[in-house]
Amino acid sequence: MTISKSWVTPITIGAFILMAVTGLLMFFEIETGYNKRAHEWFSLIFVAGALFHIWTSKNSFLYYFKTWKGIAFISFFVVVLALSFLSPPKEQNGRIPVQKVIGKLNSKPINDLALLSGANRDSLLIQLNQAGFKVSDGSETVQDLAKGERGNEAKIYSLIFK
Repeated sequence: MTISKSWVTPITIGAFILMAVTGLLMFFEIETGYNKRAHEWFSLIFVAGALFHIWTSKNSFLYYFKTWKGIAFISFFVVVLALSFLSPPKEQNGRIPVQKVIGKLNSKPINDLALLSGANRDSLLIQLNQAGFKVSDGSETVQDLAKGERGNEAKIYSLIFK
């Protein structure tokens, strides 16, 4: 089978569009539906498409390793990739301080968070229900309501801490 740019390029372009849009949504914590899963799984298709595209464009690809601009840009991203494996500063127990605070807040009942934020409890429960979060008496936690979705956590906290 011959690898043809006529099908590799559109696959790479389409996968790039999907990666870019879902990546931006995740960056701004607007994760809805299957955005995160699509980003994770279709990244495999994007990588495969990019590798096949590189294969079909070997000469053009190798040219960039011969110019100072190409080497500079490629080196920059390789350094950023290497730095991305470093861990942020952590407390003695191994957690980042902000994560520790959010972890504690996530496990507190909505009633307690309403009290903490100064929000009217009854009004907050109504707003949460209107936003699609099933709240009965306020004993539910953010963790219960968000179901592991950071985007949901952000929506809940924006209602609590208006």
